[in-house]
Amino acid sequence: MSNKSMELALKAFAFVIGAIFGSFGNVLIYRLPKGMSIVKPPSHCPVCGKRIAWYDNIPILSYIILGGSCRHCKATISLRYPVVELLAAVLSVVAFLQAASGPWPLLSMETGIFWLLEFAFFFALLVITFVDLEHMEVPYLPLIIGTLAGVGVNIAFGPYMRTSWLDSVIGIAAGAVPALLVVMVYRYAFKREGMGLGDVFIFGMVGAFVGYKPMAVVYFLSSLQGLAAALIYFVAGGRTRYPEDDLDEEERRKFEEDAEKHPLRLMAVPFGPFIALSALEWVMFQGFFVRLINRIFGI
Repeated sequence: MSNKSMELALKAFAFVIGAIFGSFGNVLIYRLPKGMSIVKPPSHCPVCGKRIAWYDNIPILSYIILGGSCRHCKATISLRYPVVELLAAVLSVVAFLQAASGPWPLLSMETGIFWLLEFAFFFALLVITFVDLEHMEVPYLPLIIGTLAGVGVNIAFGPYMRTSWLDSVIGIAAGAVPALLVVMVYRYAFKREGMGLGDVFIFGMVGAFVGYKPMAVVYFLSSLQGLAAALIYFVAGGRTRYPEDDLDEEERRKFEEDAEKHPLRLMAVPFGPFIALSALEWVMFQGFFVRLINRIFGI
């Protein structure tokens, strides 16, 4: 088998493995916010409760074959399921391409370990993104997975990553501490939560992978893209606000007054997806950003 054919076969393998993990990612996205076990019960329809057979649980394909509905009760299956599976498959291929571009042979332990660690980080970002989008909260299991993968990849491949285990450890602090300060200052100034603690942990996880040096770029990109999305949502008529269930009558009155004066500031827009997106942008287009920064600052 030629190198080109081998690389194509490995890309296909990475795609399939990624899609399978995407299916597991859907389990995490559905069950973690509900406090359910990720092992039991087996996959089942949330409407009729019927167990999903293996042939109805093939990533991406089963959704297409079933027309996006349960075989038994015909309830609609969320489009999120094939989307997550497809994104996981694509991210797995991206991780493989980065591993294959390394200085080691294509079929080597180094290529395999690098691919697994980078994909684990991507997978964690994917799960966090969709949980945050649906529930406005950040699950801790993928945070732990992503942070361990970040530190692990820098321990094993520091010179290739242009980082080190020390950069990774400092990166956790460089990611989490500024975000924590923002949370504390916002709470002190406005007496309510702005960015959540979950976002603090996401920044720390990203710092574990990319190191401390790129964190300023990640902060800038995530803030810029998050603000742009919030503005678009606001202009389109979105008026989602922070929860107010625990407010007494006086606090509720003040909240409503502030909402009228500052509707954009009181919108509840999940920030985790934009941190994840910025981290992916840095990992995938690092060379472009480095050249852009050098050109801007004349380095």
